[in-house]
Amino acid sequence: MDFFRDEFGLPPRPATALLGAHTLGGASGASGFLGFWKEDADAAKRFDNRYYTLLVDPDLRWDLVDKSNETGFDEERWQWEGFREDTQVASFGEEEDNIAIHNPMLKC
Repeated sequence: MDFFRDEFGLPPRPATALLGAHTLGGASGASGFLGFWKEDADAAKRFDNRYYTLLVDPDLRWDLVDKSNETGFDEERWQWEGFREDTQVASFGEEEDNIAIHNPMLKC
């Protein structure tokens, strides 16, 4: 939570609420980003703590990928994709969510 306080002046409760909004839904491509913030469309419909558990899961591998070719954007659209072995389990747009994805540095 130090990052949210230092970078945005957000105390823990508002920072948690901001992150919590990501427990539902995903990015459709209109923003230049693609994917769900949790495993799939079904998981993205459930209001639970899965988003948070993915952020701190030490067994996930996070890859940074450019989605501009897939979304048709002229400029780069980098996003983090979380994988367990070869299965993608999460996707986060770098510009919107990079504060949440630096898993080893996430301090709760």
